[in-house]
Amino acid sequence: MDKQKLNSTIEDISRFAQAVVRGDLDARLEIKDEDDFAPIAINIEKIVGFLKERLSKGQQVVRQYAILTELMGFISSELKTDIILKNLVDRTKDLIKSQYCCVIVFDPKTITTKFFITTEGTQDPSTVRLRTEGLFAKTIKDQVPLRIEKTGEYIEISELNLKVKDILAVPLISSGDTSGVLILADKFKDSFDQEDEAMLMDFAFQAFLTVSVHEEIIKLTVVDGLTGLNNHRHFQERLNDEIVRARRYGREISLVLLDIDHFKSFNDIYGHQVGDRVLKHLSSIIKEQIRATDFAARYGGEEFVVILSETDYTGSRIFAERLRKKVIETPFILPNGERAFITISLGFATFPENAGDKDELIGNADKALYFSKEHGRNMTCGFAE
Repeated sequence: MDKQKLNSTIEDISRFAQAVVRGDLDARLEIKDEDDFAPIAINIEKIVGFLKERLSKGQQVVRQYAILTELMGFISSELKTDIILKNLVDRTKDLIKSQYCCVIVFDPKTITTKFFITTEGTQDPSTVRLRTEGLFAKTIKDQVPLRIEKTGEYIEISELNLKVKDILAVPLISSGDTSGVLILADKFKDSFDQEDEAMLMDFAFQAFLTVSVHEEIIKLTVVDGLTGLNNHRHFQERLNDEIVRARRYGREISLVLLDIDHFKSFNDIYGHQVGDRVLKHLSSIIKEQIRATDFAARYGGEEFVVILSETDYTGSRIFAERLRKKVIETPFILPNGERAFITISLGFATFPENAGDKDELIGNADKALYFSKEHGRNMTCGFAE
């Protein structure tokens, strides 16, 4: 190779190196195959290609933890779970660019959906029917990711009434149990690959762990310390949300208020410590009788309240009577070993049949409860009666 050509080639390599240093990893080193420097040029470009790949992965990792940090910051200032989960959906979609993203949180024991959040916001949980033998069976049961790449054919997700071109789903694990599924679909570029799967699995684990810890902290502020049921403030918030949801989707919800009969006399005879045990006793019965979608709270003193989702007037009467009879059939054991039988009075009302808003629903259920107490106690009364 003559000196002039050698100098020219060195200048080409030097310009290429300077471009790489400036961050231009797409720069090209134009050296003809017949040049003596061709093998060197090829190897240099391979090195740059490797650096580009590693840098890209590094940037993704940095971005992943940046998004996770933002999520943690958001969680620390927000109380509502659905808003937190909506933020998780948005962050996930930003991490792995996709057209569709949703999170489904359910009861680990019954697989009953508690939250269904998409990029569009909070959706009706009853529209999701997860099944142990469905598309997400292994994700839920075995806690493994689900990845189906693009083939040109649409994938039908019957659980979501959705058709997509590709899908990536990972389990959301809390205390060892699968408590939800995080789903991405229709990736903008190419199709979901192993790298996306590993990244989403890691991100979802860290993110949902943060959400779960936050949930435990929130429980301290929304749970009644004595009975373990939800407290009055949380009840007010939940009922407001349920009313909004029922109005939006044209559904019914019912409210049952109940009170322990002659509780003051019981306290006077046996003392407040035994009275507290009675409250815990009744709370455990209520927990056993409600569904996963229902909401029970201590309203105040010896008064309790249950929100029955998607339950009409007749259904609420059936529930109230079943609960009343169960209380009678379940004796309370006194400190001396004797059995005492307690009774409760109940009143209920249904939205929108008996009330147009939250306050009216509570007021009418309370009127029905008052009627029960004034007409003999140990009975159930509906507002319309």
